[in-house]
Amino acid sequence: AGTPGLMPYLNTVGATYVSRSEKIGVGALSAQAAADAIRVPLREEGVAITEDALAMIVEDSQRYPFFLQEWGMALWGAVAAGQATEVTRQAVESVSHAMQEKREGFYAERYRGMRENEALLTAANAIAKAFRGKDSLSIDAVIFIIRKALAATIADADARRAKASALEQELNRIDYFWYPPDGKARPGIPSFMDYIGERHAEMAALERGMGD
Repeated sequence: AGTPGLMPYLNTVGATYVSRSEKIGVGALSAQAAADAIRVPLREEGVAITEDALAMIVEDSQRYPFFLQEWGMALWGAVAAGQATEVTRQAVESVSHAMQEKREGFYAERYRGMRENEALLTAANAIAKAFRGKDSLSIDAVIFIIRKALAATIADADARRAKASALEQELNRIDYFWYPPDGKARPGIPSFMDYIGERHAEMAALERGMGD
C-alpha cells in the first residue's frame, strides 16, 4: 500500500513481478461505505443518526476518508457535549461551519506548498478546468492540457514538453490527481480543484484591477 508515487517508484527497480502484481486502486468510498463509516461507530455507542443528517455528511465529505474522520470527530464532540442519543440534521448543521473552516485550512496548507511554483499552479488550474463535468482524463490528455497552459511562457516545444511531463509527475505525487489501475487520471479531492480555480480567478481579478 502506498501513495500515488508508489507505482512509479516500483517501476524503477526493474522487477518483473511489479507489472504482474494485482493492483487495487483505493479512491473515494462508495456512498454506502461512507455512510457506514459514520453510522456504525455511532450505533456501537448507542447513538442513532437520521437519514437526512447522514446524507448531508456523505455529500459534504465527498466520500473522502479524511473528511469523514473529521466529521465523525466533530459529531462525537457535539453528541458527547449534549449527551444526545440521536444525531439530527440540526446537529449536523451546528458543526458544518467548523467543518468548512477545517477544510479551508487543509486546502490553504496544500496551496501554500504549491504557490511558490507558478508553473505548477498554472498546470493545476488548467487541469481543474479540464475536469469540470468529467470523472476522468487520460494521461495523454493531462499532459496535453498542461503543455497548452504553458504555451504562453515557454516558447520552445521540446522544453514545454519536458516541463509538462515534470509537472504531471509532481501533481500526481502530491495527490492532486491519481491513476487507478485503469490508468485514467481522477481528482484526488474534487473540491480542492475548485479551490485552486477560485484562487486563480481571485489573483486574475486582482491583476486586472491593478492594471486599470
